[in-house]
Amino acid sequence: MVLLLGAGFSYDAGLPLAMALTKKFTDVFADKSLFKFYRKTINARAVDALEEVISEGKMNYEEILGWLYLSQYRFEHRDLLQEFSELRTRLTDLVYHILLQEQNRSHVARDSWVEKYKGIKDLASLHKPLRIFSLNHDLVIEDICEHFALPLESGFGGDRKKTILAKDSVPVPFSTFTLAEMKSGKLNLHQEGTHGLSLYKVHGGLDFFIMKDQTEFVRVNTGSVKGDLTCLNLLGSPEKNGVNVFGNSVVTDEGGEIQFLRRLHVAGVYKFDSAKPQNLPEEWLSRFRADINYAVDLVCIGYSFGDLHINAGIRNWIEHNTKRKLWIVDPSISAIPQGFRQYHKQVFPLPIKTAEFLNSPQSHIAPR
Repeated sequence: MVLLLGAGFSYDAGLPLAMALTKKFTDVFADKSLFKFYRKTINARAVDALEEVISEGKMNYEEILGWLYLSQYRFEHRDLLQEFSELRTRLTDLVYHILLQEQNRSHVARDSWVEKYKGIKDLASLHKPLRIFSLNHDLVIEDICEHFALPLESGFGGDRKKTILAKDSVPVPFSTFTLAEMKSGKLNLHQEGTHGLSLYKVHGGLDFFIMKDQTEFVRVNTGSVKGDLTCLNLLGSPEKNGVNVFGNSVVTDEGGEIQFLRRLHVAGVYKFDSAKPQNLPEEWLSRFRADINYAVDLVCIGYSFGDLHINAGIRNWIEHNTKRKLWIVDPSISAIPQGFRQYHKQVFPLPIKTAEFLNSPQSHIAPR
């Protein structure tokens, strides 16, 4: 069994779904002051267009980011390319900080929700390792593993190079690996037969960055979720000189050189679109497409099937063997999602909550 997690998986941990996150996102603009601030440095035509889109309330936050990306490349906006790019960068940065605030609240309240996920421990004892693909940026799996003392690997452990980068003279520990290592397929995840969780965040994460002209990937690595969040809050704080580089944290390396840590959380409707490249390279998605083939039973929990690149990977997986089965855990699901109905003998909607499935997975996934 392999798990694929969407936003609904983290709902019991207090993380917002798309609608709630969109409200938090748009509420920031409610008093119009941020639009006025933007107009001081960004062409008013671009800001006016953004204000109109947000005021209409017809798009969620990912669609708004996608609209900004699309606007960059429209021929009639060729004189506003930089302006729309700047707005997209700023709004992506805003989403990051909202998610980080929500993650902080979730972690503080961990004792109130973590037992709902105790079934993860039982699954890890049956499937060695328990492979998890997460489309979320949060640290919920890290919190679960820490609470239940489950070994966790997410690609940055083992023999990965360790480095210290400093923000405002405060040292922050990181694990690193290079783009060349990624392209060669080297990831430090659990080997077959090993007890623990192998976590692969397909869309990056709050704790995931790239630097050195996008050739080196780094992840905060303090050894605890509390420590990681303390460092992420520091890295997300305003620069002391008052000059913010949106989407980046300015740090110094062990040699005293200034480095720009670019955040790697892929958001918007154009994730991994080859025509509209983002910070996380295609090779990162390729690993998902390859490792999904470990699954006989693929259990999607809280995923709405709204990401075309993920759906394509699932379809490619299910088409290769009639014994492969897709299980969809979603309390509101009533039918097989569009695009998967041709596999109806291999796809099974489970209209139950996450905790209900995790606490008794074998009673829901019976041979069919």
